[in-house]
Amino acid sequence: MSKFKLYENKPKPVHPKKAILLVMLMQTMFFIAMGQRIDTATINLQLNNNQANFSSTLRPLQQVAGAPEAFYSYYWEFGDGQFSFEEKPVHNYRDTGLFNTILFATNNYDDGKPPPLKPKPVRVKSKNTTYAANKRPSFFKQRGAIEMRVNAMPKPDEDMVLIIGYRNEKETSAMNGSMVLFYNERQFRKDNFNLSEERTYNNEQKTLLSNIVAFEPGNQNLQMDFLAGPGAFLQIENFDYYGGNLAELIAAKKQTFRQNQSWRFNNLEKGGEKYFFITLHTTPEMIKDTNAVLELSGMFIPDNPALEIEEYTMQLQIVASHDPNRMMLKNRRLNYRFTGKKKEMTYTVRFQNTGRGPAHQASVAVSVPDMMDANSMEILDYYPKAVICKSGLRPDQGCLDTIIHKDSIYFTFKNIYLPGLRQEGFSDPDSTIGFIKYRLHFNKELRKLPFTSNATIIFDNNKPIYTNSQKGYFKPGRSYGVIAGYNFFFDNHRKDENYFSIGGSISPYAPHRKYLQGELYLGYLQFPEKLIEARTENKDTIINTTMFHIFQREIYASSKIVKFDLVPLQLRYNVCNWLGGGVGSILSFDAYTKTNNREVIYLQQTAPPNPVPVILGKEYLNTKWFTNADVAAFADIQFGKVRVGPVLGARFIHYFRVPRNGLYVYLAWRF
Repeated sequence: MSKFKLYENKPKPVHPKKAILLVMLMQTMFFIAMGQRIDTATINLQLNNNQANFSSTLRPLQQVAGAPEAFYSYYWEFGDGQFSFEEKPVHNYRDTGLFNTILFATNNYDDGKPPPLKPKPVRVKSKNTTYAANKRPSFFKQRGAIEMRVNAMPKPDEDMVLIIGYRNEKETSAMNGSMVLFYNERQFRKDNFNLSEERTYNNEQKTLLSNIVAFEPGNQNLQMDFLAGPGAFLQIENFDYYGGNLAELIAAKKQTFRQNQSWRFNNLEKGGEKYFFITLHTTPEMIKDTNAVLELSGMFIPDNPALEIEEYTMQLQIVASHDPNRMMLKNRRLNYRFTGKKKEMTYTVRFQNTGRGPAHQASVAVSVPDMMDANSMEILDYYPKAVICKSGLRPDQGCLDTIIHKDSIYFTFKNIYLPGLRQEGFSDPDSTIGFIKYRLHFNKELRKLPFTSNATIIFDNNKPIYTNSQKGYFKPGRSYGVIAGYNFFFDNHRKDENYFSIGGSISPYAPHRKYLQGELYLGYLQFPEKLIEARTENKDTIINTTMFHIFQREIYASSKIVKFDLVPLQLRYNVCNWLGGGVGSILSFDAYTKTNNREVIYLQQTAPPNPVPVILGKEYLNTKWFTNADVAAFADIQFGKVRVGPVLGARFIHYFRVPRNGLYVYLAWRF
């Protein structure tokens, strides 16, 4: 035997953790080989005592074809009531403890879903007091006590964060009060937001709106200031409200919004700024119109009745993809009945320098709809702030220049400094945002047609950026009309059937070109008594035991008819303001017929002594409902103010069951 011992080549057992890692690695390689992307969102943390350095690892961006370069914008919550919009923030925690840090990354110009969210727990065990205090966020842009901001525009079936900031700028000592958030406007059938989470860090207590009204001392006169700013991206309104108490103010808000949430705060020190955060989930049923503008409204209610009640209204535009450059138009669906040439339409174009360096010139070219007067343009607000360009300014002085053409307006911000969102050293996204808000009036020739506008934005000499198109509509409206006329029949033997009718119509209000219309008519005919039958007879009858001979019989009839004409479907077309035409069908029948028949009998006694002829008569009444149904087709023409009225019309009608032709001449007016 060999002195060498033979060993079997057995594999060593694999550790379970290594096996799991191996499976994950193989799965990752499989997905990559299949050309699929893996959605990952990882928060990276470097913690030194109470100083935390954050960064993130996100999925690769999926570039939208034809759009500017895709990029991420960042919003961090550190779990202690502080936040940041930096890509890689450094945060110093004031206290020890466990804090949950959240990252909301918005994928701009990207056609994928946002990276999934997963909080990162940060356990601070010790403090180093030599670290510098955190820089106060640049949040309040206006003079008010309350402002709001969102991390991104709402996109259906996604989460967005609403930051509500409040401060004590007017009270010399600590103050108490309440805040109310109003959301989900009644003008939309379904809710657009669900409040999924709220995160408070300064002992804000949830309360009921009714409790706030009951708590407010007295019915003092209050002043309401409507505040907004560039950070709201939007509409800036400044109104004063006098002479109303808190209950009246809230009642007015509840007429606009379906839902509200309320909080109490206490001991807000002089100069103190506090924040709390609300996660709003945009419902999948959110308005499909990605140009629709929604509103969120916050109200700051101090307990001290000598202080003002303030409101901050924020307008948000629904988006199909996240694009920081947009055109906005609030209240895009108009009522044509109450719209005239003096009606104002307010547009806001928002632009953001998303580059890695500053922009020194920003040009915004907007198209002017055909129905609007470019020369009526009025600038309401803009940012960056600069003087209006005019002669005599220094060549290097920043100014806003405006050039007006018939179909376009050019706004040019010259010699400005607009930082880039990805520029080193800038942590305030608001400083990279600009906007131009302007007002236009309609022309004298106001047509009931959609009107569209869009904008082109150019930073310095870079490629142009094209915004969304904003389309305004006129609601169809509902118009009820009165029609009165006379029906003529061409056949001579049918002249007795001519009749007067009066009716009503329903149609869209002041339609521009083609439209559908329904009509209903009632007509009245009266036929005088006439002989309808006469015959000679030769028969005997007995009346009161006396024999008579009947030699002639006549029947006379008179009738009254209520006619019912229904036009279930009619297609009309307005050629111009004073000429229109239409075609359609008519269902016609006699709704009610009342016939009075009179029968005359001529007879003579057959035996003497009284052979003189005798005349007998009898009457009977006959009524019928819904008889003589007929179907007709027609074509007509109208002259006059065909969109509203009055108009004079002539309608040629052909009936099919009883073939005949008629003409209906009428006068109509819409309301």
